[in-house]
Amino acid sequence: QKPPPPPPGEASDVSMLNASGGIDPAAAGMVGGGQIVAVDAQVANGQLVPAGYYMPPAAQMSEHELQNLINALRIEREPQDILERLSEITASKQDEDIRRRVVEAGAIPLLVGFLSPNWLSNIMPSTKQLLVFRWSLQTLTHLTRTRDYRDTVREAGLLPKLVALLLLKKLPTSVQQALLQCLINVTAGNKPNQVMLQEEGVPLLLARLMDQVLKEVDPDEAAHAVFRFLVLALNAVLTADMPYEEKSDVVQAGGLAALVTALGPAHIDAHVDAVQSINKLCSSNIGLCTALREHNGVTPLVFLLDWDHATPAVVKSAIICLMNCSRRDVNVRDDICSEMGITPIVALMDRGQERIIVEKATWTLNNLATGSAANQEAVRAAGGVKATLAVLEWARDAPTMKAALATIIHLAEDPETGDEVLAAGGIPVLVKHAKGEVSNAHKDIALLALNKLAVHSPAVGAKVQELTGEELWSAVQVAVLPGAAASAVPANRI
Repeated sequence: QKPPPPPPGEASDVSMLNASGGIDPAAAGMVGGGQIVAVDAQVANGQLVPAGYYMPPAAQMSEHELQNLINALRIEREPQDILERLSEITASKQDEDIRRRVVEAGAIPLLVGFLSPNWLSNIMPSTKQLLVFRWSLQTLTHLTRTRDYRDTVREAGLLPKLVALLLLKKLPTSVQQALLQCLINVTAGNKPNQVMLQEEGVPLLLARLMDQVLKEVDPDEAAHAVFRFLVLALNAVLTADMPYEEKSDVVQAGGLAALVTALGPAHIDAHVDAVQSINKLCSSNIGLCTALREHNGVTPLVFLLDWDHATPAVVKSAIICLMNCSRRDVNVRDDICSEMGITPIVALMDRGQERIIVEKATWTLNNLATGSAANQEAVRAAGGVKATLAVLEWARDAPTMKAALATIIHLAEDPETGDEVLAAGGIPVLVKHAKGEVSNAHKDIALLALNKLAVHSPAVGAKVQELTGEELWSAVQVAVLPGAAASAVPANRI
């Protein structure tokens, strides 16, 4: 069959061939970034793919040229060179259009097919087979930067083949990294893919691989890229609602110990994912919080809060993890305090911090102050009362205001807190919240905060009465937790 006519202004495929059968660069009009792909001259779907077919840069590639490249994958017995080229042209994070064109040309089923079980039947894959694995995985990684294609690859049967590859032993580092990167991209933010891989036991498998890697190398070896990608992959596959038994299996397989190791300074690139993984594993169950303490995980989390090299993303992840675990486990609260964690937490309540960090730091302070006179005194000594009042003055979002008011309620159990609030000018601030002048969302909580303070400090009671008038003062006297029946939560009558 005759090859299709070239686009206007371009030489025909045949005229590009020199006497030896190779490509004549001048005739081909080669420009920077172009590449000769060595494939056999065969017919695929009616399209002639000549030997030494010249592939232009991705931005200059026509639909005809792209389709020829995909067709070549269908017929080439050793497709590693074509796959490498496909990986290159899809590598740009910004070029959404080239990914769409590659997918529409039918690339995904072909790429998944190169990872089929017959390829995996050999105990020791050949060098060429390993290259096929690597470039196929890398191209799939690039394509799944587009979220919709994460569903497409699942429907094409990719996920079981990723699991099969994970089970292969002694893969070269380059192939291992390509595999883990593909796993990360395919599962990121895609709940169906996460659930399917959880059902296949991938979190447990990753935990075992992490434990194995740490046994083979120095745990402080920062350059161990495979370990980093294992941490990132585990975070991508984990979800907070994964069944407790499966989380416990990950912990027992060495996954939690490996994640705590990943919090060290040598693994700075993995910190965010390690902290987020710990949060997903441990924060929903007191038994798993206990496991975190047994693995000495609280200390490095506290350390990250004010470490000079910690990024805002690391700090945010660490404070969220500490907030969740300290809410669940009273012993975690004591560990935070004993590790001198109150001062950095108070520092995170500064107005210059990201709003979500301020909110979570305030809730963490609230957790520390709940039911512990020693912790309440420690929080007050670290400036926690003034910091909380400052948040109440400038915060205008409901979650942060609620966190600050709840913190005042628990700190008020310390008799000296009322006098400190009074001295800091905090009573007028609380009265504004109780009147709904700032927001109507948490008036009841503000009334209860004033009630708790007035119970332990007559001076506070007098100041509140002076500022509120008889009607609001009466509401302060009988304030209860919002939604709680009076019989269930007795009022603190003053």
